[in-house]
Amino acid sequence: MATQLRSARALVLTLACGAPALAASLWAAWAGLMGPIGPATGAERATRLGRSAPAIPDLHAAADANPAEMLIAKPLFSPTRTRPAARTPIMVAQTVEAPPPPPPVTPRPVPNYTMGGVLISAAGRKVLLRKHKGDRGWWIGEGKSTADGWKVLTVTAENVNLSCDGQEVVLFLRPHK
Repeated sequence: MATQLRSARALVLTLACGAPALAASLWAAWAGLMGPIGPATGAERATRLGRSAPAIPDLHAAADANPAEMLIAKPLFSPTRTRPAARTPIMVAQTVEAPPPPPPVTPRPVPNYTMGGVLISAAGRKVLLRKHKGDRGWWIGEGKSTADGWKVLTVTAENVNLSCDGQEVVLFLRPHK
């Protein structure tokens, strides 16, 4: 606990003493570049920095360049800086054709299956479907599809639910009253 308290005090002391010192050194560096009234001219800057002044760039050539080069050529806080000429946006008219309407959906005819029996076991549920009255038929389980494309949704002891293309049909084991 005492170690944590000491490290917290050291952090506060560092921040309290370090931030003003950093601000003062940045201010001194900025003041050395700026001069008493404003930005130093080329000759003044050269004497302040102790090196030769860079050549003044051609500002018209910089305006045609990318924005980064323009900022380098003309400092952001220069008193002679002006806003760039406003560019008018180019609007292009586009014609969009509507997609063709979907073809009409013709409902499938209701299957003429009859239920011949139901098998419910631990292995699953199956239904015996027949196309004709004397037909032997075939066993089909839940989730499987017939040759005509009808999918068996659910099988109960009394009925079976079939679906195809969004259409649902219920077949009953005994005639429904």
